[in-house]
Amino acid sequence: MNNAIIYVGKYSPILMGMQDTALKNKFNNLIFIDTGRIKSKISQGLCKEHHLILDPTESNNKIIELAKGYNHVYCLALSYNDILNLHKLSSISQNKNITIIGPSVDCIDVLQNKEKMNNAAQEAGLPILQDIDIKDKRISNHFPLVLRPTNENNADFKADFIHNSQSLAPYLTTDVVAQRFISGPNIVVHFANFSEDFNIACFAARNKYEGVTLTLEKSPMIDSILSNKIKTFLDNLKFKGIGHIEFIQDELTGELYFLDFNGRFGGTSLKAAALGFNEFYLTCSHFMPSLFKANIEGQAQLVSNPLALIKCIKTLCTSKKDILDYPQKNKLSYLFYLFYILMFKKNELRFPTYKIQKDYFYNLLKRKFN
Repeated sequence: MNNAIIYVGKYSPILMGMQDTALKNKFNNLIFIDTGRIKSKISQGLCKEHHLILDPTESNNKIIELAKGYNHVYCLALSYNDILNLHKLSSISQNKNITIIGPSVDCIDVLQNKEKMNNAAQEAGLPILQDIDIKDKRISNHFPLVLRPTNENNADFKADFIHNSQSLAPYLTTDVVAQRFISGPNIVVHFANFSEDFNIACFAARNKYEGVTLTLEKSPMIDSILSNKIKTFLDNLKFKGIGHIEFIQDELTGELYFLDFNGRFGGTSLKAAALGFNEFYLTCSHFMPSLFKANIEGQAQLVSNPLALIKCIKTLCTSKKDILDYPQKNKLSYLFYLFYILMFKKNELRFPTYKIQKDYFYNLLKRKFN
């Protein structure tokens, strides 16, 4: 009997791997359980009988059943809730034939709390923005601010720009982290951290809209000193798995500051895979090296999120950019730039975007004039 990797969650990592022919003949060792019931024709077509759509309870029972058919099973989950469900079920977490890949319960507690996360980053020597007490009588000296919820699971906003006492007032009784406002691109560091096996790659998100990364490109921003501090940060948390750390780069000084940490597949994972850093493939190659070799190289230098681009272009045609969006360029020139990216740069699935858009506009015109 062989080993197997079971992935629990949405289908994004499937698309990461299935673009590469090296993975297409290894389905006997890859099983995808979709707890979100996302009936994607792409993922089902690629995975066939190895793509299962189950609710969480059925998923746990299926994992236990599948573990009996292999020497060892490695479970990889998308969301923190999925990971916590695996840890909390003793028939899985205490099963000697099953290994849960990703953060522990204690580590997830830190990752879901912005204050604890910032403290852990500071202890590891990562550059952070100092927190500001919003109840300080001299708070007006610190405007403008950015507020983020301490626990995003219990909040209805991701970040808010505060420029005066009136805009701050609704948050005085809420649990938030306040920091000074910085404008600049996000520097996203993706990693795969498995014991001595530590892989890292750096990317720049120079176009952001409503917190979504519109484009991602390769970047040389991380040096060996910062790389070592990131490794220390992960080791202090006893974190083993894949994920990414976000920094914001002050466009005035060029300084980097710690912003966020996702210890799972995230919004830029598909784009990073298209640029040559495939977290899913690196995981497979670590736990089953005889079957997988981590030698994927991305061809593109920049990839986009076409759906978010279309939404951003549509919004900019009728309204102003939000102050937290980046960059704050002249609207007309920025619209032309985004349209160029949409039509001629590759998207995050590594398909030439212009082909998709050409077919879309052709079919739209065909319906209109027929």
